[in-house]
Amino acid sequence: QTKLRSDAFLQQAMDTCGDAVYRLALCRLNSRADAEDVYQEVFLRLLRDDTDFGDTEHLKAWLLRVTLSRCTDLRRSAWFKRTAPMEAAADAAAPEPESSSELWQAVHALPDDQRIAVWLHYVEGYRTEEIAEMVGCRPATVRTRLHRARKQLKLDLEGSYDEEQLDELKDIKAPQELKERTLAAAREARKLTNEPLHAVPRHPWGMAKRLLAAACAFGIVLGGTAVYRTHNGTAQTGMQS
Repeated sequence: QTKLRSDAFLQQAMDTCGDAVYRLALCRLNSRADAEDVYQEVFLRLLRDDTDFGDTEHLKAWLLRVTLSRCTDLRRSAWFKRTAPMEAAADAAAPEPESSSELWQAVHALPDDQRIAVWLHYVEGYRTEEIAEMVGCRPATVRTRLHRARKQLKLDLEGSYDEEQLDELKDIKAPQELKERTLAAAREARKLTNEPLHAVPRHPWGMAKRLLAAACAFGIVLGGTAVYRTHNGTAQTGMQS
């Protein structure tokens, strides 16, 4: 049997590193529903992982690497490509706190590699060498990305950009309900230790949006099939006449 980590360990990990995981996923995906999914999947992976973490920083770095990897996998999926526009539109109706919304939009408008570099350096406090190890590139490449990002932010924010403003983004926190749902999934996993581990269903609105997109696509296929059959049947009738 697979030995799972304790609730106490998982709770402490979420208390100390959970907000950073959620912020990074939100930064990478720009969707609260998807960020919540990634958050839960990352901590459920931690539940089964047997890495011997030396300290909290080691744990946090591991969690953020897994977060980036999961976000990349999600963005590459056909499902995400079909439904992301719908989720982005819905999330736009519920922006981040007004004090940081302009800065948030400016950061999110950056290319992916620059945005991640800015986020890890200025919001999470990692050095360029540490970021390079996380994302798999050279430190010089990270420095170049940071330089270009700072230049673009100054242009987008019309010269009002100040690096200290990025501290405002640290106010983004993982919802308490998400933490509770993740712990519930962990407890369920202990009942089915040898079964595949799945996340507890996420926020119902996020799931509803994805189901709606799938239903629309299915409806289009059925509609096209019906038109084809009607047309084909008419053609055959004409030929028999």
